[in-house]
Amino acid sequence: MHLKTILPVLCMLLFACRKHPEKNNIPTARITYTDFTERPVLIKDGEPSFKLDIDGDGIQDFAFKGQQVQEPEHRYTFIYVDPLTEHAHQQAITLQACSFTRGAAIHLQLETGSMRYWSNSRGILTETEHFADRQERDGQFLGAAPLYLAVKVLRDGKTYLGWIELRHQVAAGIDQVYIIKAAINKEPDTAIIAGA
Repeated sequence: MHLKTILPVLCMLLFACRKHPEKNNIPTARITYTDFTERPVLIKDGEPSFKLDIDGDGIQDFAFKGQQVQEPEHRYTFIYVDPLTEHAHQQAITLQACSFTRGAAIHLQLETGSMRYWSNSRGILTETEHFADRQERDGQFLGAAPLYLAVKVLRDGKTYLGWIELRHQVAAGIDQVYIIKAAINKEPDTAIIAGA
């Protein structure tokens, strides 16, 4: 995987996403949602980066961007996400892009059994290698089914867990990722259910 030209993400802390038998007991009263269902946000190479304020405090927390890198024999296109402040962190394991299915419980404590992850991804959601006769894709956010990027925001010594719903598609050979919804639990140090 070619990562030399991808911007390094800020320091990321450990947190967890797992299926939990008591997920129906996780409180939902203090969850703040951002809904793009009517006009999903398109992320692809050549489009401006999209900045998301997930907790509604007026500070942009994450930037989504497409990027192309030309190599002598072929080229790469990436769609990736970067935290914008020292308070915002993505993913469940340091430097691994993790995707979770709807209904997975996102917790503070790490448990890798119910998530798919891509080691040393540095925030890359999708990577496509373009050759003269074919394209090869990698990443944990491929396919049209909704997948959820787990995130956390640190404020005043407290941790707030959230998710961002992403959907991938290929149109005329170009990778596109749509941001559909996002949510964050305003109850600190409290789990949240992906997609709920």
